[in-house]
Amino acid sequence: MRMTINCDMGEGFGLYRMGNDAALMPLIDLANVACGFHASDPSIMRATVRLAKQHGVARNRGFRGARSFAEPGPFRALFRRMIADAPAGCLVMCHPGFVDLALSARDPVTESREAEYRYFASEEFSADLAAAGLRLARLGEALAET
Repeated sequence: MRMTINCDMGEGFGLYRMGNDAALMPLIDLANVACGFHASDPSIMRATVRLAKQHGVARNRGFRGARSFAEPGPFRALFRRMIADAPAGCLVMCHPGFVDLALSARDPVTESREAEYRYFASEEFSADLAAAGLRLARLGEALAET
């Protein structure tokens, strides 16, 4: 049985670093580089990409999905903006959820999670992917295409 190790890498700002990317990079298969200023700055992102290349680690080529959970309008409109002009190998972070009593007791964004869940289960989701020229893929497969 094969196992893939996928890690969030390259997170930090200036002198503030989260984790030891140099020590971890040789041990992993896939790196989610904090692109799009999700949790990083440009110099750290560039250094992380160089490190991934040095060790032959596949990585995302962009990041979409950072959000406040207070955006107006339906999730479909937000998602369509997220995937517009997304580069090959772009990682789109989503937060769908089926809200039960346990989740509603711990999570303040249950309405947003349910809206995402309903959208991803709808025919609109498939139609929006097709209209954007995209298809779902496992991360390793998507990164191999770039």
